[in-house]
Amino acid sequence: ELAGFLPSSRDSFDILLLSWFTCLAIQVAQAVVTGLFLARAGRNTRAFGMTGQTWAPGWGIASWFIPSAYLVIPLLVVRETWKASLPSRDQAAWRQNSLPAYVGWWWGLWLGGPFVALMPFFIAIFNIGNSIPPALVAVQYVLLGLGAPCIAVACYCFIKILRTIATAEAKPAAERGWPGTEGDYRKRT
Repeated sequence: ELAGFLPSSRDSFDILLLSWFTCLAIQVAQAVVTGLFLARAGRNTRAFGMTGQTWAPGWGIASWFIPSAYLVIPLLVVRETWKASLPSRDQAAWRQNSLPAYVGWWWGLWLGGPFVALMPFFIAIFNIGNSIPPALVAVQYVLLGLGAPCIAVACYCFIKILRTIATAEAKPAAERGWPGTEGDYRKRT
């Protein structure tokens, strides 16, 4: 008997609404921080002499806030920044650098996690004023429970991406004597 265990449909809606706004806040914060990081990393790759990038550094920020473009362009900017940041045989060969699988996992889970987490919210919206059957409320919580780990794994993958780019850019920056890169760059990796 699920009825005694699960909250009422109004409580369920309130919990789901709070969860949705939390996911939205996390995504907006991530977009701002990531955009700033990607813009800086894109400028760095150009300063290191890598040429032929498709995406200007400003796309690192703008791509997160353009409807529909949000679904593709941030991934393309990350891929290009990743490849241009890694050491290459020569400056023209940077496009040949490969991507690890976790770049794809990051993007798939980053888009899929909030979608899965939003499904319970839509179930609640379409049932406002009606009593939601306990089994459907249970499905809502299962979906919500799946969405959060998807976002958590996406965040873990993205931290790996950012750390790899930052580490790859630390050596050329230290060699140029850029501010903030004093000392042995390997100590910070």
